[in-house]
Amino acid sequence: MPNTGFILDNEARENMHMTARTFNLKPIFLSTALLVLLASAEVHARFARSDFVPVARLIANVEKIVKSELNNGEAIYTLGRLHSLAFAEGSHSVEVYDRGKISV
Repeated sequence: MPNTGFILDNEARENMHMTARTFNLKPIFLSTALLVLLASAEVHARFARSDFVPVARLIANVEKIVKSELNNGEAIYTLGRLHSLAFAEGSHSVEVYDRGKISV
């Protein structure tokens, strides 16, 4: 141990180390207790409602939006995604999740 200018007996050294260890455990214990408390809280969730919608109707609705808003990049992107989805799936209807934004 380096010379610090004062002498500690063995009991004082042990008390100093115990205090330091106890102090470091307090934040860990408190954060763990808080995490357990938050994780055990009751959570309410809702399942997303889904419907099967004909692809032709989706494409027709998005084409109307593209024709009325020529600079709407999101609508053009959505139309392209619908065409690729229809090709990849090979089905006439797809499952659509309702987020309350648009009507199909």
